[in-house]
Amino acid sequence: MKKLLLILVLPAAAACYSAGDDRPGAAEEKHYEEKAEARAAACKKLSARVDNLISIGALEAPSPAYSRKYHLTTAAWRELTVRQKENLASALLKYHQCERESGAQFIEIYGLYSGKRLARYGSHRGLKLY
Repeated sequence: MKKLLLILVLPAAAACYSAGDDRPGAAEEKHYEEKAEARAAACKKLSARVDNLISIGALEAPSPAYSRKYHLTTAAWRELTVRQKENLASALLKYHQCERESGAQFIEIYGLYSGKRLARYGSHRGLKLY
C-alpha cells in the first residue's frame, strides 16, 4: 500500500516544481496567486450581477458597512422557488464577503417595502425561510 502511495505521490510532487524555478514553495505560491486571481474574477462577475439587481430596483444593499440586511421586493421573492431563493441568498452572502471583505457567516433578507423578515442564510446552517 505504501509503495502504491509513493508511486502516486512522487510524480505529483515532482510536477509541483516548474522547470525554471527550483525553489521549494514556488509552486504553492503560484497556486495561491492563481486562486486569488480566480476569486477576484468571480467576485467581479458576482458584483456585476448583484449591481444589476440593485440598478433595476429589485434589491437594496445594506447601507452601513457592518449591516448584513438585504432588502428585496416581496413580489420578486414570491416568484422564486425554494432552490432559487437558496441560490440567491448564497450569492448575496458571497457578494457580501467580497464587497465588504468580511468573514460574514450569514445574511438576512427583508421585504423592501414591508420590512418583513423573509429569510436568513448562513454558510453553516443554510437557508431558513420565515
